[in-house]
Amino acid sequence: MKRTYRFIGVLILILYIVGIFKEQTILGSPTINKDEILKYTTFDESKIRENDTVTKAVYEKNPYFNSILNSRIVKNDSTVTPNYTDPGEGSISITYTPRWSSGILYKDGEKDGIFSTIAEELLSIGEANYYVKVASLIYEVASIAFNLMPQDIAVTGYGKAALYHSYSYYSKIAQVYYSSRKEWVTKVDVERKETYRHALVSFTDKNGFTRTKSYDFIPANGYGPIASEVYSSYHWQDSIMYQEAYLRYLWSKPALVLAWTH
Repeated sequence: MKRTYRFIGVLILILYIVGIFKEQTILGSPTINKDEILKYTTFDESKIRENDTVTKAVYEKNPYFNSILNSRIVKNDSTVTPNYTDPGEGSISITYTPRWSSGILYKDGEKDGIFSTIAEELLSIGEANYYVKVASLIYEVASIAFNLMPQDIAVTGYGKAALYHSYSYYSKIAQVYYSSRKEWVTKVDVERKETYRHALVSFTDKNGFTRTKSYDFIPANGYGPIASEVYSSYHWQDSIMYQEAYLRYLWSKPALVLAWTH
């Protein structure tokens, strides 16, 4: 009898691998409240870490991890109702967790002095391989915030530019459905990290007034990440995530978590 069950389990796994079981990749609508999650760090909602000797891993901890693993991250219409269609014991779905950010800005560098003397100096976010000249950063923020052109900035006046970065994260997860519990349970969790830049600039305009502005280069303002990476190549390989999730379901193993923050 045990051999029969084992044979059936192996056969089902093979069917998954060759694609007879249809993949269903969905963008999940988590049951945990998205409005309570900070998706991107901004100057208005941030803590700044400057010359901090503490490792970033101390700060970049996902406060929603337990909720993500233990909640039903499925489509809203999957709530169990009298008309609800059970997906079937052992069904596998791939979805995404909410994006979140720790709310921490990491200061990368600062230059200040007479504008003409610092204009060509570089600021950088080394781990993202991002470099920008002081003048370019000030011009960019001056244009966005004050609708000023480069010629509107006094080159003999005082200038200052500071560069920061923040992280946003989300996970791609493979979940298995348990009919007895009527819930999806995470079996594979692969995290992705995005790096965003932030700036604080000050300069003198041609009329002799000091202008100061912080700016967040995030999607809400029309900017994407300057760098992104995944913890594991599993993130790009749905078939492997399906296989791993099924084996962990079959053998009652805990989730495989490939992440920086949890």
